[in-house]
Amino acid sequence: MNYTETAYDLVRKAIISGKLKPRERLFDQSLANEFGFSRTPVREALRQLAAEGLIEVRGKVLYVGDIDLDYMIKVYQMRAALEGYAASLASPRIKDKDIEVMWQCLREQEKHQKQDNAPLVYAAGTQLHRVVLDNCGNDLMLESIIKLIEQTQRFRALTHWTLPNAEEFISEHTHLIEVVITRDGQKIEQAFRDHIVKTANKIERMKCSMK
Repeated sequence: MNYTETAYDLVRKAIISGKLKPRERLFDQSLANEFGFSRTPVREALRQLAAEGLIEVRGKVLYVGDIDLDYMIKVYQMRAALEGYAASLASPRIKDKDIEVMWQCLREQEKHQKQDNAPLVYAAGTQLHRVVLDNCGNDLMLESIIKLIEQTQRFRALTHWTLPNAEEFISEHTHLIEVVITRDGQKIEQAFRDHIVKTANKIERMKCSMK
């Protein structure tokens, strides 16, 4: 077992899920005791998470990183660029069974939308995206995108991000599927970029409304 990787995964999941709250102080010894590890792998895991921006370092004191709207705008912009390109790489690899899974994800979204169950709506939406992304053929790029997606999941969980207009939400994902069906890499890249950039623009408007 790689204890550093395990500690990294456990702390990262706790931050992404909101179990560890923004600005909450972190103690390596307490985490080590909780996980049953020594302090060394926990310290290394915390260093890695600090490098990702999920942990803030103030002198020798560690805190869970706060939610910053400017930072989240950059996350969505970066995700739009990477995910769009990954989707274009996936275009020739998409199979008919993948398209059917995407339609199933959309049906799940529609069902959960009617129940006003935001976490399950977003989970189905993430799965819809992953059907395409998992076919990109670039593991390094996919790993980077997954980390960005997890950052957006944390943002939604901690800010209680409201569900978008039902018709607009379903329409956007329907459009993504219809474009993926064409297997046209350029069109697919643009569709995914536009879809994700819309959220970055919404956060920008949210930031402006708070001034």
